[in-house]
Amino acid sequence: MTSDDILKKPLQELAQKRSTYRRIYLCFHLAALALGFLLFLLERDLVVWVVPGIMLLFMLFYPLANFLFRLEYKKYLIELMCAETGFTFSPSGFLTDDRLKKHEIPLHPFAWSLDHKHEDGFKGSVAGIPFAIQEVVYAGEKYARRAVNNHPRGPFQARWIFILLRSVKRHAAHSLIVPDAVVTTAVMERLSGLKKVNIVSGDFEQLYDVLSTDQVESRAYLTPDRIEAFTAVAEDMDTEWLEFSLRGHDVLISFKSVAPIIFVPDFSLFTSGGRDAEILKGSLQRFFTEVQSIETLVHTLGLGPANAD
Repeated sequence: MTSDDILKKPLQELAQKRSTYRRIYLCFHLAALALGFLLFLLERDLVVWVVPGIMLLFMLFYPLANFLFRLEYKKYLIELMCAETGFTFSPSGFLTDDRLKKHEIPLHPFAWSLDHKHEDGFKGSVAGIPFAIQEVVYAGEKYARRAVNNHPRGPFQARWIFILLRSVKRHAAHSLIVPDAVVTTAVMERLSGLKKVNIVSGDFEQLYDVLSTDQVESRAYLTPDRIEAFTAVAEDMDTEWLEFSLRGHDVLISFKSVAPIIFVPDFSLFTSGGRDAEILKGSLQRFFTEVQSIETLVHTLGLGPANAD
């Protein structure tokens, strides 16, 4: 958990930003009212145009202030995340479409059916092996063309988090662990040459299907402790749809996420910023919990240098 001392400086600067925007809004408000009153005294016919104009400017101020404030907030979060983990950040991520598509996940209906945009990503090392995590937002062509990352909201928008681990051990087969779905399994068996693997684990089979190009290798690999590790990741990520792909040296995890990797609150003129510390700590703690969960998975699956062939 990030200490209060580390949070002290960004919280102070965020409070100053909030105060600055509040003063700008107040000064602008007073100046606009004074201008409107002056025009009323000099030329009353202009009031019909001035009043709507002033109201429009007030409406435009809020989105602009929100955008600028959230950029500042996000900057501090990124700095803290990188400082605590040693990761490197990129606003467009580090994983390409070609790198992801060869794993053939996610199999969710949203995935690859909408234009998508690669967004915030981190890379570094976890438990001694290369690691990358990033967002891909499926929100249509208009959103995909935006230069600045945002947090889309809407029924036809989906955010996915991808986590790639570069294992020392190589998997000869290509294996998928995906949510239990008869249609999905049938389609993959027909199009990709992957066959369903029967795993002797009642609870696991109720939640997931295992597909692989080599059933013998998959059964040997999915020991009870590894099955438990996969299900534990789903709980830690708090997601309703989680998929795994093991191919060559890559272990790719994808899951549908309600929250972005970097959660940034909306700006409000009418709050004191008293919850800033709580929100900052919550965002950081969620990120660090996910990283810890991946570290546990690396150890349990034997992906690190100590388990090399």
